[in-house]
Amino acid sequence: MRSSSVFLFVQRASGDGASLVDQRRLQVLKVLRDDLLALGIPVSAAFGETDLRVEITHLLAIEEGPIVRSARGASRLPERPRTLVVRVTDAGEPLDLVCVDGIGNVTAERQAAGRIQACLMTPLEALP
Repeated sequence: MRSSSVFLFVQRASGDGASLVDQRRLQVLKVLRDDLLALGIPVSAAFGETDLRVEITHLLAIEEGPIVRSARGASRLPERPRTLVVRVTDAGEPLDLVCVDGIGNVTAERQAAGRIQACLMTPLEALP
């Protein structure tokens, strides 16, 4: 792997951070963090200690189904899947990853974790 850890964060949608969108993004961030840790990828709380920044930029179609599902506890996925967009930045080069519930019967968070793992193994500039 090129990097030992990632810096995972989300920008607040509202000024006070108390909106429903902020709460849902924070819940998704926690699930994504857990999925990264399950893959053996350390998540750092300090940006300066990492080479890879991962930001949750969008969470779409969240009105159907549970707010957050883990791949371990999900019995069914909603009829309209959630779309999660994460921006991965390595040395100033951003790459947006679009992940959707249900592809391969996994959650968007689990799919994002796997794609982030691939980014750690391959320089972003080498990805198509």
